[in-house]
Amino acid sequence: MKLPQNKLTQLILCSTLVAVFFVVINIISLNGGLLHPEIDYRIKYSLDDRPLLQKVFDVKHNDYGYYQAREISYFFDIVDHNFIVFSASIGLPHFYSVTAYIGIICLIFLVNFVSYYYLGQKSILILLLIDLVFLSSPQVFLDTFFPRTAKIIVTLFLTLTILFIAKLIRQKQKKTSTTILIAITSFFMSISDRQGFLYLTGLTIMSFILPFYKNNFNKYRKVSLYLLISLLCSILYAYIVAPFLIKLLEGYQPNFTYMNVPLMELFKYPNLMIDSGFYLLDILGFLLGNSRVLAVLAILTMFYAFYNHKKFKGNISTINPVSLMRGKEPLITLICIFLFSLVMYDVMIFRHPPILWEDLRREVYILPSTLLVLFGMSFSIIRLLIISPKLKKIIVCFLTVIAVFNIASLPYHLDILRKGHMNYRFINTSKAISCIKQFSISEKKFNLDSDMEGVCRFVREKAREL
Repeated sequence: MKLPQNKLTQLILCSTLVAVFFVVINIISLNGGLLHPEIDYRIKYSLDDRPLLQKVFDVKHNDYGYYQAREISYFFDIVDHNFIVFSASIGLPHFYSVTAYIGIICLIFLVNFVSYYYLGQKSILILLLIDLVFLSSPQVFLDTFFPRTAKIIVTLFLTLTILFIAKLIRQKQKKTSTTILIAITSFFMSISDRQGFLYLTGLTIMSFILPFYKNNFNKYRKVSLYLLISLLCSILYAYIVAPFLIKLLEGYQPNFTYMNVPLMELFKYPNLMIDSGFYLLDILGFLLGNSRVLAVLAILTMFYAFYNHKKFKGNISTINPVSLMRGKEPLITLICIFLFSLVMYDVMIFRHPPILWEDLRREVYILPSTLLVLFGMSFSIIRLLIISPKLKKIIVCFLTVIAVFNIASLPYHLDILRKGHMNYRFINTSKAISCIKQFSISEKKFNLDSDMEGVCRFVREKAREL
């Protein structure tokens, strides 16, 4: 089934305009990005003369020796470092992530396609407003100078996995090829970052316990089976294949300390679950006008929209979108995702407490969950319009107000980042950019600390070689 040609053209054109608008405004607003301390250490090893595979599997320099089985993200980190040097060589020095820009652009197209084609959101205006809400949230807008690509890569593979799951649900004859694509994208998601592995674990568990799958197990047993195979392959890769390659290429065994989370220890810290709850609330709040009140309102609205209303049709087909699903499955799925997210962030906070800092909680750690919230919003809006079509004007006004609030709040979020633990770096990044650009002036003249001065010198040297 193909999209109507005029609607498809509109969707592509509007998505392209939104993407271009975002990139231009973001580059202008962030003034060259941020010379993060991790760049000081990692860029020199990313751009040395070793073969690519050795760089990708170099845990000591990619993750300070703490192995996390996320080698795909290391490859894209290397791409970013090369792009920084290339840009310097043509006189446009900066510290942006080209992977983040390309990833966000891809997300815009993918989210719009899934929402239109599989969820049934036919209003181009509502799709554009949802895009604007997403792009103006701090976890997206301020992602473009983060020194690691892991979260954007996980988010992309998570979106593709959702796309193929929605496609499978819509198919009359369940195709093995679609199920295999679900397994492949979820596997790559799991080896992009530990969050990706947690999402794959959650997807696998839900595929076995959700009523939608249990009551139609003959139709969907392959999904559960292939997800389980994907999970097992991920574990095999993380604990056998990648360590073997690290030993072969680098000559040492990786340190598994960060990988092995003592789950029983979590029960000793009940406050972690409270922190996790507020962390989830902030994900919604940052997306919805920087307001926890609106976040709570959105949660209540989602539960209402996901409820089994009589107006929803029972059968999903190539005609009826996934959003028309009738029964208790949508609500139970929402509850399962919410509980899984609580546990996931419980584990993340236990393993890396700084993500609770005011500046870090606004950064890319929450990007994959933001994507899930975005699909939840789109799903809810469609169902609300089915319950009462008169709500369309209210929804359009609400999304417009939220987008305005988000845009107005961005200087506030950026100020928190600038006054946070990277304060010195934000103040001096513009000097580092000037240092790289002005080749003829000694690095000493720019009054940078030794680390930033070292990056300036290194980027200059590499840029001259191009």
